Amino acid sequence: MSDHKIKWLCAPDQILLKEQDKKYGNTCKGEWIWPCAYVRGYLYKGFTVHGALKAAYVYYECDNAFDLFINKRAVGVSDAESSITDLVQEGYNTVHIRVYQTNRPEQFTSAIRGEIHLLYTDQREEVLYTDHSWEALRVGNFYEPDEPEDWLSREDYPRIEMVCDKIHPFFLRHSFYFKKRLIVKKTVSSAVLYASAKGLYKAFVNGNSVSDNKFVPGAMEEIYEYQEYDIRRFLDYGENTIGFITGNGWYNCRSWGELTAKKNMIWFRVKLAYTDGTSETVSSDDSCFIAFSPLADNDLQFGERYDARKEIPNWCKKGKTKGRWYPVQVLEETNERLCRQNYPPVKPVEYLHAVKKTQVSEQCFLFDFGVNVSGRVQIKIRNGQSGDRIIIRYYERFYPTEVLCDGPYLPVYFPEDAKGGKANWSVRNLDVYICKDASIQKYESEFTYTGFRYIAVEGLKEVADDTVQAVVMHQDLEENGIVITSYKPIMQLWEMAKRSYRGNIVGGPTDCPTREKNFWNGDIQTYAPAACWYMNNHEFLGRWSEHGRKIEYGVYGWEDEEYILPWTLFWFYGDRTILEKKYRSILQLADRRKKDERNDLTRHAHAPYCDHLSLVNVPADFFADCYYCLMLQRISQIAEILGDQRTADAYRQKRILSAQAFHKKYYLEEGFDYSPRCQSAIVLALAFGLTPKECRSKTASQLNEYVIKNGYHITTGYMATPFLLGILCDYGYRDTAWRLIHQTEYPSWRYLIQTGATTMTENWEGCATNDLYASMNHYGFGSISSWFFESLGGIRVFDGTPGFRKIVLRPVIIPQIGAFEAKYKTQTGIVRVAWIVQGDFVDIKIEIPEGSSAAVTLPNGETKALSSGRFEFHKMRY
Repeated sequence: MSDHKIKWLCAPDQILLKEQDKKYGNTCKGEWIWPCAYVRGYLYKGFTVHGALKAAYVYYECDNAFDLFINKRAVGVSDAESSITDLVQEGYNTVHIRVYQTNRPEQFTSAIRGEIHLLYTDQREEVLYTDHSWEALRVGNFYEPDEPEDWLSREDYPRIEMVCDKIHPFFLRHSFYFKKRLIVKKTVSSAVLYASAKGLYKAFVNGNSVSDNKFVPGAMEEIYEYQEYDIRRFLDYGENTIGFITGNGWYNCRSWGELTAKKNMIWFRVKLAYTDGTSETVSSDDSCFIAFSPLADNDLQFGERYDARKEIPNWCKKGKTKGRWYPVQVLEETNERLCRQNYPPVKPVEYLHAVKKTQVSEQCFLFDFGVNVSGRVQIKIRNGQSGDRIIIRYYERFYPTEVLCDGPYLPVYFPEDAKGGKANWSVRNLDVYICKDASIQKYESEFTYTGFRYIAVEGLKEVADDTVQAVVMHQDLEENGIVITSYKPIMQLWEMAKRSYRGNIVGGPTDCPTREKNFWNGDIQTYAPAACWYMNNHEFLGRWSEHGRKIEYGVYGWEDEEYILPWTLFWFYGDRTILEKKYRSILQLADRRKKDERNDLTRHAHAPYCDHLSLVNVPADFFADCYYCLMLQRISQIAEILGDQRTADAYRQKRILSAQAFHKKYYLEEGFDYSPRCQSAIVLALAFGLTPKECRSKTASQLNEYVIKNGYHITTGYMATPFLLGILCDYGYRDTAWRLIHQTEYPSWRYLIQTGATTMTENWEGCATNDLYASMNHYGFGSISSWFFESLGGIRVFDGTPGFRKIVLRPVIIPQIGAFEAKYKTQTGIVRVAWIVQGDFVDIKIEIPEGSSAAVTLPNGETKALSSGRFEFHKMRY
């Protein structure tokens, strides 16, 4: 299938133009233009007036509010022509337009088109249309949203991509029904549907959804994944209908939320095998038909706009159906690469009823589901009338003032919510349903999701117990790890960490399911061991590491995912294939970085985040040099595993030189410390093996002192936190580790619980944060769950052999915890460590899977070599 030449199906231009004329008319000329910007956008054009003018007019039409400036002076505009004669001069002129994403809930995809009409005194006329000669400016961004007062006077703004097309983006991005007639002439023994899309799709046969998969084909780049479905049970003898509905997905949405405008496309093939031994293949072709779906607007970031009045009843049932259907456009064959999806899809995994509902106003109700989840909601609407508007807003938390916080969804941009309707941002994660006439209507968005605990629903006339339920969804990965303990806070943190990771695996590992849904490679590289202890990420993260959408490239600690994630997967699953697939790109990363080397360390440290959200951070050069040395070490190890001995030797020697340079530059011999003088610096150096052996014990002692002096509070961020507790335990400071885990004051893990968090939060302030935009679901600090397995359970994944064939067990007993059990499903079976403290003694139970062996270090210092089986050790001193 990967070698198959693809012929994509899409909507023909003439259909889109026809509908466009109905919506916008055709009196205004020019291309539709729109910046691929972060909601508020800026357009610019310079033009020259060649001679004396008699008059000048502008006529622009836009979906919502916009501000026009000629030669930096504001122009009052309307739907009619506006005179700019007094503003235009002979010679060079400029036009700036400030545009906004939306000003009404029903539609968020916008564009502008129009013209400048120049009438010269010598009777010449000149018309300047919106077209590719315009430029889009980046005036603000995610981090700097406010508009500079002098923005009109500055000329140094970078240019960004701009949509420019004769077809409005609303129609280019529109969802469609696709269908094809299929005749079955014999008895079928097997029937398999293969499908892929540019965008997202949901597949049907004879009106039946073929699976509960969501968000296919996913967020991969450079390849197009296809899915396989057994459809035999849906087929009838004789006439059948294969159908699809499409959405935009990651194909029409950038990482930061900028909307692009490309047509959704579909490809499919059906392979039929008959009981008489014959077979038949039916593919997507020009016999397919297309129709506009009720999904007027859909986007992973902005939500969905569904108009039930535009539904086509029984659109995928066999036989003739109602509605306006058109022949599809079949594109030319391409050599784009198709790859089978080899990991579990996103599925609905849980349905939650609201634990509390509150009437906010006459037709607005607030529902609380008790925990922060990722997904969407199902709504049952009673006695809805045609045109009634149901608006669903999602929230993660309340402000301390008991007001709902919409920060992670960004301040709303509707006229009633922002002065002049011109806020910096546009509302995200908002679903709008336009009712048809029906006593009972059910709605669940199809091609969008978000993180939430609360929803506010406007427009409901009646509310019952079954009015809403939350649909929790994520990649349906197998759960491999289990933690059980009598110490309740650990169980709470374990549940929070699990819920956070689940909520952030949709198409790839995201940072949060609310704000930008970005695939931050730095977050997952440091969280990968925790992810693998919890779930089987073998194929999922393996495919994503090779082909997934990522952010940020070129940043130390983030682009290091290139080798860290494959390395982690190799140790957990024993599969060197991922190392082989990534080897070339890993070496390319090293080559780029080596060119920027000076004195065996980095010269220009591009490390804007360092130990992200650390309370006492390290400088950029220290952070970058840590990861530079780690990269050299890992490449040497990977090269040796892959049999590239020359490269292994070269990088091993280079790493020795860089580690020596690192020690010379940063180590403070007098205090057994590193020059940043903080927890993060020592943790990173020890974790990456940069501290010489003879200095490690005293350096770890200094780390312990930092924790004690800080009142047993943690100050590390995303990159150092995964290693902190393990290092303390390994160097004999288990009581300090215990005090950190038992701490309830800010900053600490238990403080997050006390603020009401049910998932790991973005920063150490939890739900009590005053940061308007802070996410309540970032898995970063959930990396503590690795410590549960590796220290408390003692299962040292990186000390044994890849794939747990030879296991190293070295459990750390913390008596205050009382009893603890860690269980993990390896490729060969279950490895389990359980202990219970009884006074000054501890009882330990160990289980080794078939085909594996273990080197065990017991709490009293004894070592044991164990084969597969179950073992018990009683009344041991710890």
